[in-house]
Amino acid sequence: MKKFVLVFLMFSLVFVLFGCLDMETTWTIKEDNSIVIKTILIPAFGYEDEMNTYFQAFKIGFAPLFKKMVFSKRIVTKDYIDYDVYYLQMKEPITLKELQDLDFNISFNGNVFEFEIPKILDSEPYSPDDVVFNLVIEFPKAVDIANSTLIDGKKVTWKITKQMLYTGTLLKAYLK
Repeated sequence: MKKFVLVFLMFSLVFVLFGCLDMETTWTIKEDNSIVIKTILIPAFGYEDEMNTYFQAFKIGFAPLFKKMVFSKRIVTKDYIDYDVYYLQMKEPITLKELQDLDFNISFNGNVFEFEIPKILDSEPYSPDDVVFNLVIEFPKAVDIANSTLIDGKKVTWKITKQMLYTGTLLKAYLK
């Protein structure tokens, strides 16, 4: 499972860093601290075939994990252009402990949430403020303060930039 997560993140990061993919991941943390994870991937116009090949390869190479996921593809029309939109969701919630076992440095005690995104880029990015992906976390209670400017009730959206992936960063939220 650890290998899949690392390989999946690596390939996703390559697509995202080269501007070929928009990605948003939403975590919904339940009262029992279980987490429902959903990811939406939208390849840039012209990269649909690469994305389709990418997912078919993962389905074959990581068949046991894909059995735990719901994978779907829909066509969405925007500005008269059809885009393939990929949806990935775990069939069952995972626990904070399972994320920690995957080497995620994450903690949540019901009031304080911390998630460390390690340094994963070796060289300083040319466009450090480019957003690589959005991480949306919905908590079981309202958020009081977080190190993000996008707070809406129980939801916080962090826009993860290339600079954050170069230096590493700590995401924090304090709940009411």
